[in-house]
Amino acid sequence: MVQFLTLIAALSVTLSLLGCSKSMQQKFTAEAPSPYRHSAEAGDAEAQYKLGLAYAGNVESDKHRKEAIYWLCSAAVQSHKSAQYELGRLYVRSGATGDGELDNYASAYFWYTAAASQGHDEALDARAGVAEDMNATSILDAKQRATQWRRARCVEP
Repeated sequence: MVQFLTLIAALSVTLSLLGCSKSMQQKFTAEAPSPYRHSAEAGDAEAQYKLGLAYAGNVESDKHRKEAIYWLCSAAVQSHKSAQYELGRLYVRSGATGDGELDNYASAYFWYTAAASQGHDEALDARAGVAEDMNATSILDAKQRATQWRRARCVEP
């Protein structure tokens, strides 16, 4: 597995040196067979988190965005605080739900709250930043939903 990851890193550097665009490099990385997929499919939260991060690196593609959400969510509902935080970042960064900005911010607030409740240091500041762009009703709704994060459902891509 270490050799595979070293090979992927070396190919990514080579693509960079050859002048390939960042999006082409991200596409290569996200489409490469992941050494984490088997473990992720078996329910390993750390593998799901790492696979989700690999897909999150190329969210210009709707398919990759849905894969990133699914795998990060799968880890997040297993109390993986870094996955919860990254899922919040993904909702803010990419408009992951496609349902509009306020829904994305409410989803980000939801996952930042989950991560903060488990001691993720950056999640509190991130949640405060998102709250500045939300109205009072959206914040109240997100706070109420945030208590239920363990029951969140992850939609398969």
